[in-house]
Amino acid sequence: MTDSSTFDIMAYVMNSTQKSEDSRPTRIKNLALVGILGQVGLVTLVIILAALFTGLWLDSRFLTRPLFTLILLIASIPVSLLVMLAIVRYGLAQLNIRTNSDNQAGKKEEDFGKHA
Repeated sequence: MTDSSTFDIMAYVMNSTQKSEDSRPTRIKNLALVGILGQVGLVTLVIILAALFTGLWLDSRFLTRPLFTLILLIASIPVSLLVMLAIVRYGLAQLNIRTNSDNQAGKKEEDFGKHA
């Protein structure tokens, strides 16, 4: 993700949170999405830094200055993309499970009110 797309998503989240009439569930959902974005950014940073420092350490051990660093940095790109995809899929699945269970609970309360 580029910096501009991250800012676009955050701006959308902030605007939709302010405009919504049913603000609490929407706000919680939007904050969960921002949390997922934060996790993705942090994990990507950790993977890239781990590849960088491991590559530098291996290059100092075997005296092959840029070789291992470049290989590990290039290899960290698809690894970080796969981990990013896994985090987003898991986070969205958890968010959908909670949203569906909340909707079912609200529906049961409405049905109970009709029968009373």
